[in-house]
Amino acid sequence: MFELERGHIKLSSTESKLSRITNPHFRKWRRLPLASASFEVGPAPAIVLQPNDELSFHREATGDLALTVVRNESLILALGAVTHFPLGREIQVEERLKEGDRGLAWIDYLSQMPRECPKDLYLSFTTQDERINLCEGDEAYLGDYYVRVERIFRRLPPPGELSMLAIARLSDSLTKQMVIESAKAIMIRARPHQIG
Repeated sequence: MFELERGHIKLSSTESKLSRITNPHFRKWRRLPLASASFEVGPAPAIVLQPNDELSFHREATGDLALTVVRNESLILALGAVTHFPLGREIQVEERLKEGDRGLAWIDYLSQMPRECPKDLYLSFTTQDERINLCEGDEAYLGDYYVRVERIFRRLPPPGELSMLAIARLSDSLTKQMVIESAKAIMIRARPHQIG
């Protein structure tokens, strides 16, 4: 279960307390999962969400957050570390090297990266009619979408930081500034606020 209120998403466990105590999966963690937790996501998700939309929210092992809103298989909003999540059928995102793969596997390339952010990494955005490549800090309009790259993947320091981006269908009620505000809010890699 979830609630969106004042720029936060509140997730509540559907497991009973007894189930959380007796479930062997949770016992492996050596601590009980939270009954509920809250994460800052900014104003955009609450503005775009409508009945029957698919809202997905993930917290990655790196601590990075990912949020998507899909309506009738069309992406409405994507914030955070969403490069490896389904984004509907109208737009795709791919992490690439500027000069091609140069015969190296992606992970081999990353293992050779310097500590500072490399200048030869970009995200490739594709719709039915267009394809663009954006580096960290870049933004553009692609078909019906506003796209912005907040950060490109960084391997160091461990556990690394995933690429963070924002993709949105802007409207009268959802502005570019609201999307940027939400993208920056979701980039904060913090522990969830414990509610109960």
